[in-house]
Amino acid sequence: MTFVQKLFGFEGRIRRRDFWIYSILVGLFTQCLVAVAVFGFGYDRGDQNLALGLELLTLWPTLAITVKRLHDRNKSGWFCLLFYVGPSILGEIFGRMEFDWALSLLIGALILIPAIWGIVELGFRDSVPGTNRFGPSPKKFAALSKPMTLNDPTLPGEGSKA
Repeated sequence: MTFVQKLFGFEGRIRRRDFWIYSILVGLFTQCLVAVAVFGFGYDRGDQNLALGLELLTLWPTLAITVKRLHDRNKSGWFCLLFYVGPSILGEIFGRMEFDWALSLLIGALILIPAIWGIVELGFRDSVPGTNRFGPSPKKFAALSKPMTLNDPTLPGEGSKA
């Protein structure tokens, strides 16, 4: 899979390593654009139009990377809604309301649960081994992952013993 396919296509699977690399690249690209906009063109960091423009610019690659990583976990790309959109919508709804501190803490925890689950699912859990409904494993040596033992006849010198 090429660099462009990984960043902009929704087909196939990517490993954790690729998920982290491409996520960091998209984040660095976004920060470079913010720096150019703020220091080069004098935009205010709090400018809502700037924030919306950058979010829209990086939305496609972020979703493409996330969907392929979900495919690697044998999950539908629709989980993006739970991991990204759910916490955002809940934060917007409850962020505009006044609550006492205990209820605010509870609501904050409820907003964080799907976000943390998404980070764990996408960034830390291993691939589903072998081929799944979204394609073959992106790990090059997935078929060679059986453990070797000391009595393995495929080891050099082991097959010649009597």
